[in-house]
Amino acid sequence: MSKIIEENGVSVRFPDDNYMQFGQCSAYKKINSQGAKEMDVCWFDTSVNTLWLVEFKAFYSSDNPHYFQRDLSDSNEVADWLTKLTEKSIHTVAMSLTNRSLTQSCLPTIPDNNTTINVIHLVKVIPGQDTYLDPLQDKLRLRLKPYKAIFNISAISIISYDFAVKNQLLSWIV
Repeated sequence: MSKIIEENGVSVRFPDDNYMQFGQCSAYKKINSQGAKEMDVCWFDTSVNTLWLVEFKAFYSSDNPHYFQRDLSDSNEVADWLTKLTEKSIHTVAMSLTNRSLTQSCLPTIPDNNTTINVIHLVKVIPGQDTYLDPLQDKLRLRLKPYKAIFNISAISIISYDFAVKNQLLSWIV
C-alpha cells in the first residue's frame, strides 16, 4: 500500500507505490509556466499494464484558493469546465506518452504501446446535479475524439465522486 495522498480534499491510497503527481515533478514544473496543465494524480497499475490519469474537480480543500461550487446548469460554467478538462486531459496524456520535455521521467513506469490509458475526472457536484455530468462527458469525449485515436486512450470518463465512492468504482479512493 502507498501512503495516503491528499489532493484537493480527496484522500487516495494506491495499492502500490507506482503513482505520481506531475505537479510535484521538476520536469513538469519547467513547462508549467508555458501553460502546461496536469491532472491531479497518476497511477500505473503494472499488474494489468494500465495508466490511470485522474483529475479531482470541485472538491473543497483549504489549500485550494480557486475552490467554489460550480452550478452545472449554467452553460458558461459548463463551457469553462469543458475547456479546463480538455486541456488537462490532452496535456497529461501527452506528457505521459512523449518525452520531448522529459516529463516521462516523472512516471514510475513508462507506458508502452500496449498500455491501457484511462482518463478519469472525478467531480464533486452540487446535490441534484449529477444528471449534468453525462452531457458534459459526451462533449468532452467529442472534443478528445482525435486524441483518443492518436494516443489509443481506452477510457475517458467524468464520474460523480459520490457515485464512485458509493459503488466502489475506484478502490483506491479512501
